[in-house]
This record gives sequence, structure tokens and C-alpha cells, in this order.
Amino acid sequence: MSGGHWQYCGYKILDACEEIEQDEEVKKRFPELSQIIGSLGRWLYDVEHELDWDLSYDTKIVDDRKFEKEKINELLSILRKY
Repeated sequence: MSGGHWQYCGYKILDACEEIEQDEEVKKRFPELSQIIGSLGRWLYDVEHELDWDLSYDTKIVDDRKFEKEKINELLSILRKY
């Protein structure tokens, strides 16, 4: 099977976050939150995609703890920009 462990929900997450990020009122009133939500959506999509492929046996996350720590550090790095 090729992905789909959670019915490809990563696309829905990404679309929702990008919709919020691109909303003119949100960008005007909450510019940093707008950017964070967009960045978070892209990060969530990427993580969900990698987990999905692993759980669907398309690819293999070799070291679960290392993967987890790397993804958490990526998220913290994104948030530190703001």
C-alpha cells in the first residue's frame, strides 16, 4: 500500500493552515500568528507524511527516537524565528 494510513489527512491539515495563513484579516491583525500557522501546517504535513509512509510500509524510519527528536527540534527552530 502506498500511504493513506490516516486517509491522507496531511493534505487537509496543510490546506486548513494555509487558508488561515493567507486570510487577509488574520495577516493584518495577527501577522506573526499567520506565519506560524502556515509554517506549522507545512511541518505537520511533512511529519504526517513521513509517519504515514513508515506505518504503511512504503519506507522505514530507522531510529524512532532519533526521528522524533529531529522533528521536535525542527519545530522548535521554526518557533524560535518568531
